Amino acid sequence: MLPAAQLRAALEELASSVIACHGPWARAVAFEYLSNPPLGPRSSVPPQPLWPYGPPSYGARYTPLGGAGTIYLANDQVTALQEVEAYTVTGGSRGFNTQTRPWVILAVDGTLSGVLDVG
Repeated sequence: MLPAAQLRAALEELASSVIACHGPWARAVAFEYLSNPPLGPRSSVPPQPLWPYGPPSYGARYTPLGGAGTIYLANDQVTALQEVEAYTVTGGSRGFNTQTRPWVILAVDGTLSGVLDVG
């Protein structure tokens, strides 16, 4: 990891690669999280489809335990389900994983600004 000053300089060089990304996107959310308040210290709030505090509370693929609030989105419903391991592709066979909890797919429309295009 770069020291703060070097990281800042590197990010400034990348500023010309910043773009806006437009939805819609897909989000897979466990049904229980939409039918009950979120768990943990924020349990006094009502269920929220875009609640960002699950990943830092429990740790996630790109969010360390105690990290920043994060909302995971995918380009399509199948990818969203694959990310939560509700839809699998193994040995040429595709299908829903019946050994997982129920999932809800949400359509999220909007624009993300200040996205760093590293592709």
